[in-house]
Amino acid sequence: MRITVRLAGPLARAAGREEIEADVGGGDIHGLISHLCDTYPGLGAELCGTTGELKPYLVIFHRGVLARSLAGAGATLSGGDEIDILLPLAGG
Repeated sequence: MRITVRLAGPLARAAGREEIEADVGGGDIHGLISHLCDTYPGLGAELCGTTGELKPYLVIFHRGVLARSLAGAGATLSGGDEIDILLPLAGG
């Protein structure tokens, strides 16, 4: 199934693009992230820690809803889903 992933800022630079059309065999957000880490190693370093865990400060939206309010990285994906992955900003 095809999933659209939109990236912003440093994540887009690490992947070399702002939008990725990922073909994944099903599953959940965690599986999609694993696929992205394997396909785009530079992006993988930004998304996952050394043991493969998703970095906790990332903000992920699944169909416009904050993934934490769904099932987090375990939220089930469907064909045509849109995922936005952002880094939080801080100012001072």
